[in-house]
Amino acid sequence: MRTLIEDTRAEIEKLMKVHPTSVHIKNLQSLRLQYAVTAVGMFSIFEADLQRELEPEDGFREARALLEERGENDLLQRFDLFKHAINVLKHGSGRSYDTLRQFEEELPFLIKLPDQEFFDEGDCTEIDTLVLADDDFVSNCAQIVYQISDIVFDAKYPGQDDRFLDN
Repeated sequence: MRTLIEDTRAEIEKLMKVHPTSVHIKNLQSLRLQYAVTAVGMFSIFEADLQRELEPEDGFREARALLEERGENDLLQRFDLFKHAINVLKHGSGRSYDTLRQFEEELPFLIKLPDQEFFDEGDCTEIDTLVLADDDFVSNCAQIVYQISDIVFDAKYPGQDDRFLDN
C-alpha cells in the first residue's frame, strides 16, 4: 500500500518528465523532509504518551524496563536502534550516531557514513541527513510504537482487550 507521500512523489516525478523545473526538485526534497519530520514527531509524541501513562521522568527508560521484564528482546533492540536514529535525525552526529555505526551492517535502515556525502549520488532530491528516512523507516517507527503501546496497555490494564471495540 502506497502512502500519500509516495503518491505525491510519483505525480511530481511524472510532471518532471514533461516539464523539469527546480520547483519540482524542491517539492520532492520537501516530501523527503516530511518523512524525517513524521518519524521524529511520532517518537516525540510517543515519549510524551509514555510519560503520561507510566508516570516516570523518562518514558523511554520505563518502556525499556518493561520490555526487558517481559523478555521482548527483539523489540527492545529495534526500539533502541530507531530511538538512536531519531536522535540522529534531530541532532546529527554524536553518541547516537556513534552507536548506530557500531551496528551499521545490521541496521534495518541506511545511515550515511563519514566518507559518504550522499545516499544516492546524483539524486538531486536527496536531503542532507545522516539517516535515510523513507516510507519503510516511518512504517517501522509506527510498528514499533504500536507494539510497545500494546505491551504498555497490557501491563497497565491486564486482562482488558476490548480497548478498540465500540462500547
